[in-house]
Amino acid sequence: MTPFGQLLRRERQERNLLLGDLAKLLKISTPYLSQLETGQRFVPDGFDDKVIKALSLTPTEANEMRRAAAVSRSQFSFTLRKDAPADDRALAHDLADSFARLSPEGKAKLRKLLKEDRRG
Repeated sequence: MTPFGQLLRRERQERNLLLGDLAKLLKISTPYLSQLETGQRFVPDGFDDKVIKALSLTPTEANEMRRAAAVSRSQFSFTLRKDAPADDRALAHDLADSFARLSPEGKAKLRKLLKEDRRG
């Protein structure tokens, strides 16, 4: 679990909210929120602000949430095969850096491309 996930869960539970309740407030799916809490998903840019607003966090709580999100973003990683060519590593790094800024349409196109590529 990431620092952001731990803090998000704590704030949600302190407010007696179920995952589904907070997911509705944030206008996201319950599984996606669960993945954010458990650290399985990258914390998108601006998501911490969305949480801060939805939970009406105090300025102190908001600062803690922003710090936790920043730390969690820096900890999120992926693994390439050790023998991956330098060009592949550069491409993966570029994708990781820009992923949070991709539009939903861009992510859908990328997902479709990856599925097509797996099929051959």
